[in-house]
Amino acid sequence: MIHGERYIASLYRPAHMQPPMCLQYAILAAGASASPTYKPMAEVFYVRARQYIQVDEMKSDSDQISLAHCQAWVLMSHFEAQHLWFSRASMSIARAIRLAQILGLHRLDGKNAAGLTLPIALDFTEEEERRKTFWVIFTTDRITSSTGGWPTMMDWRSIQTRLPSSIDALLSNTPIATLTLRQALGQGMYELSTSACRVVAVHLFNECFNFSRNVEDDEDNNDWQQLQQLDEAVTNAFATLPLDLRCPENMESPEAVLINLQLHTALICIHQSALTRSQVEMAALPTTKARVMESAVQIMITVALVTDLNTRFRNPLVSFASFIAASFFLSDFLTTGDLQSEANFTAIMTVMVEVGKNNMFTASLAVRLAQTLRASGVDQGTVGKVGVMMADLNIDHPIPGQEDKENGIVILCPTATTPEQVDFDQAIVWQ
Repeated sequence: MIHGERYIASLYRPAHMQPPMCLQYAILAAGASASPTYKPMAEVFYVRARQYIQVDEMKSDSDQISLAHCQAWVLMSHFEAQHLWFSRASMSIARAIRLAQILGLHRLDGKNAAGLTLPIALDFTEEEERRKTFWVIFTTDRITSSTGGWPTMMDWRSIQTRLPSSIDALLSNTPIATLTLRQALGQGMYELSTSACRVVAVHLFNECFNFSRNVEDDEDNNDWQQLQQLDEAVTNAFATLPLDLRCPENMESPEAVLINLQLHTALICIHQSALTRSQVEMAALPTTKARVMESAVQIMITVALVTDLNTRFRNPLVSFASFIAASFFLSDFLTTGDLQSEANFTAIMTVMVEVGKNNMFTASLAVRLAQTLRASGVDQGTVGKVGVMMADLNIDHPIPGQEDKENGIVILCPTATTPEQVDFDQAIVWQ
């Protein structure tokens, strides 16, 4: 989203020509949060970024209507999501969305230039930085809305900005023609950059979650037709993935891992939701069960083969995918007594508990699975295995999110607090 060399060079300019302080501190917060050495400084930098951008908001429009402020809101949203402040993250990305629309980032490649706020880009790199910023906002909106159970704030059909090109093209200032999102959905992902593939994957991920949460009494919905269309779209995405984004061949690539996990999670959710609505047992539809089983197994294999677990699980979607797969294995074991499903469930739980020692969100999902297992009254040997693992977790905060009993999806939205429940000594503290 940000050209590194140009950003560093801009820091040596006169003060009035440097990036705004909110962006500088947002970048420092993002970097510190990924470093064990500087991690204690991350929240300090984040708070500074919030303070600076809020001061800028109270000034004239010219002091906050900029690409840099848009990028700062995105970075703060990501920081907040990693710290499980999901409602705050959603509010931050909402501001980034409106600011991007004011800047015209959603129609960078449109024919009508009337009303565009930004001046014409000086070169391809500057233009591509704007394009990448827009698509990062788009994917963040999709992910936040999907996992939070909220409507998306951007209509993909109105977008007139082409998909992002490769990082190499950005760094080398080499113009490359790319497809629109609509074209990519129809033609597949063979010729797309890694960034563009992620956009397509996140879009399909969101479409599948929207399907799984559609209103039951909507007479215009044809569940099985929508299921078939989404299944074909995700299957086509898998079939046309570039070779360097396929798993398990490219487990060292964070982007490959994330894209594959998103697509597999999407498949599981749409099939489970369709079965729930039709009130048909999964065992009665062996083809559907095989599809879900295959995706769940692929998630388990992907998670098991990841080398740097703590780094990969910093993205909440990795924990989320692991939870969805583990939930399916647990449900299958409880229904059929399949020992292989029990082994798969235990394998994923082992990874989640290990990661959960340093990751609150992963730990909370592991606790949910353990609670479901204990409440099922299943063989005490299985409960005992999980109990030994759970003893290593120290859960001293409320478990975030709520579970949708209909489809088993955990919705990462906060629970409203009544006035009687508010601790006013804590309410004024910036968490």
